[in-house]
Amino acid sequence: MHGGIRKTILLVEDEAIIALHEQRVLEQYGYAVRTARSGEEAIELCAASGEGQNPDLILMDIDLGCGMDGTEAARLILERRSVPVVFLSSHTEPEIVEKTENITSYGYIVKSSSGTVMDASIKMAFKLFEANVRMFETNVKLEAMLGAIPDLLFEVDLAGTYLDVHCPDPRLLVAPGSELLGRAITETLPAEAADVIMDGIRDANEAGVSVGRRYHLTLQSGEKWFELSVSRMADAWSTPRFILICHDITDRKRAEDELNESKRHAERLLSVAAEIVMSTDTDGIITMFNDNGHRLLGYEPPELVGKRWADVCLPEENRDEVAGFLDALARGETGVLVPHENPVLCKDGSRKLILWHNTVLSDDSGAYVGILSSGQDITALRQLEARIRESEARYRTMIEASPDNITVTDLQGNIVMSSPKAAPMFGYEHGDSQNGRSILDFLVPGDRARAGNNFGRILRGETHGAELYTGLRKDGSSFPVEINGQFIAVEYGHPTHVLFIVRDISARGRVEGTSSE
Repeated sequence: MHGGIRKTILLVEDEAIIALHEQRVLEQYGYAVRTARSGEEAIELCAASGEGQNPDLILMDIDLGCGMDGTEAARLILERRSVPVVFLSSHTEPEIVEKTENITSYGYIVKSSSGTVMDASIKMAFKLFEANVRMFETNVKLEAMLGAIPDLLFEVDLAGTYLDVHCPDPRLLVAPGSELLGRAITETLPAEAADVIMDGIRDANEAGVSVGRRYHLTLQSGEKWFELSVSRMADAWSTPRFILICHDITDRKRAEDELNESKRHAERLLSVAAEIVMSTDTDGIITMFNDNGHRLLGYEPPELVGKRWADVCLPEENRDEVAGFLDALARGETGVLVPHENPVLCKDGSRKLILWHNTVLSDDSGAYVGILSSGQDITALRQLEARIRESEARYRTMIEASPDNITVTDLQGNIVMSSPKAAPMFGYEHGDSQNGRSILDFLVPGDRARAGNNFGRILRGETHGAELYTGLRKDGSSFPVEINGQFIAVEYGHPTHVLFIVRDISARGRVEGTSSE
């Protein structure tokens, strides 16, 4: 750890010498360490910690001697407070690991692991814990939002099958929600209404969103009109899923005018939870700007309403570009959400990169009267993408510049990637790919058993430095190589791939032979 606020770890270890060693290792990586010799002491320390003194993470030995074991201590601590727990043990037997399965933990570190592995596991635990906290907070907000939405909300698949139903007023449904689940829209609704909804789903499948369609139903409570919004969810399933928001506009339908129409569009866009929702007139003057958008840019509502958007919130060097984009939008078709991103000035002078979805506002005659826009802050996303691209570029440069053969295999030893030096080192052409072949194929038969045993040691996390082998070229000739291997771990220290650095040491042998003469 370098820079930032120092993280505090509560190390629970009954062996004093081991605890002292682990404490020193953790402190070398920048952590502040408190220790407890038993589960009971750990519980007392956590209970006695005041505000701001709670440990940021607990590193818990499973076997704590004759007293309470680590899993029980962790369970009791987690009943009182939320803190990431990483279990520490010298055992890898299934029955030991299984003891942690019913405890909310964020990793399992074998005591023989290096400091680097321990630090990586702890950092991963912090990331997972922070992600879980964010997910919990998001779920709480989502539940509150669903409770506050007065509209019908359905989750369906591409075929229109009901997967979930949310309805604050059952009188607006053609059947109880429990009877709709698993059935198709075309089975439960009249053909005219079903066609409107299915068209919206198909459009959303192509464009990501479909808004503005209307349909009516004859229910026991009377004739009802609904306005439909469809949004395609992130595709994490084999078939796309969609959220349908069906708003009862019966009263509005009976007495509809231009003002109510404008409000309906604003409410529809606000319901998709954009961070910024605003409308501007033909002169670029802000006529509506939501509270979340004000706060995102550092303003108090309704401070921005009545101001010219370009003059107040656009950097000077971007004004012409954005003005040209909006002019082109105004001359095009209405009712289409058009994405666009540009930097926006905050009140304090800082900048945020905003992804906009814009649509043209028109009056009853079809004349252009302004722009309605929803914006999402993508500053952090673009910064992350830039860092990823930079990391990938550095990785490629390192691989291509290395004088050694750098090879990555899966956990069975099959090659999935090799550097440009790999092919010529073993007598192959530059274009020849070794992907899919076993790394043992490139050693003489007499070395393969020893190499296989060493491969297993690598997967167990053992480090033993470079090993000398005899490499096998394509033409059958052999040459001495030095190979150093290390597993690549992503989650909880478990290996996902193995990285090998292969060095041709033929020249070294010739130099040593010359020196001895």
